[in-house]
Amino acid sequence: MIDIHGEYGHALKSAAKVFRVNPQDGESALFVPYWALDINDLLPFLLGKTEEKALTAITDKILAMKLAVSKVKKYPGVDENSLTADSPVPFSLKKLWYELIDPEVKTWLDAARSQTAIKTPGAAETLTAPIYPLPALGSASPFANNIGVLSIRRQLDQLRSRLLDKQFDFMLHPGKWEPGIDGIPTNDLPQLLDEWFGHDKPITVLDLSGVPSAVLLRLIGGILNIIYEALFWGREMSEGGRKRPLLVVMEEAHLP
Repeated sequence: MIDIHGEYGHALKSAAKVFRVNPQDGESALFVPYWALDINDLLPFLLGKTEEKALTAITDKILAMKLAVSKVKKYPGVDENSLTADSPVPFSLKKLWYELIDPEVKTWLDAARSQTAIKTPGAAETLTAPIYPLPALGSASPFANNIGVLSIRRQLDQLRSRLLDKQFDFMLHPGKWEPGIDGIPTNDLPQLLDEWFGHDKPITVLDLSGVPSAVLLRLIGGILNIIYEALFWGREMSEGGRKRPLLVVMEEAHLP
């Protein structure tokens, strides 16, 4: 049951396992990893309004990061030739931010752009941007960067703000499902689905009452997509859709 008002956790307590963003006694923490969500829903939330050219470049970078993780992990059933940016393969948002911010602030010591003028490297893990001296005027050094610039400083500031906002931790820092800088998390989707559906209770309540409205609708769609894809691709397995059908109840589904 997807419960957006927090009305059913207590009422169904004896028959349900309850997941909540801010769990109470007897409840479990709700995590929905960002990398399993539709990229077309995720990026507008993280970046805000972004030009199509920049979005395409960012999506290509995410695909490259997912491909790199896939080559290391060798996920069963994942074909690298058909992998897309939407495939539920982990990648690091912190690394993405760092690799995107560097070209935006970079300056060079020479006009040929062969020697960077970097003062401090920064760090992806702490969301610390590299520090470069500001470009000089005219033909003086340092020179402004013109390689890989997408003109997305405002969008990257929003991404960093989202990553630092504690109210989004359940999605952007989802516990054992948060990838390291190498893009590899401790847990993967099988462990998430096992937590949601592998217990001995007949009902699972995903309590979304603590989810910020800015991401609520996107999150519901993401949860439904994760569940559907898992049941579809595992339909011949004992826990799949044919041998273990699943009824999803969406309370307040009449709301837009």
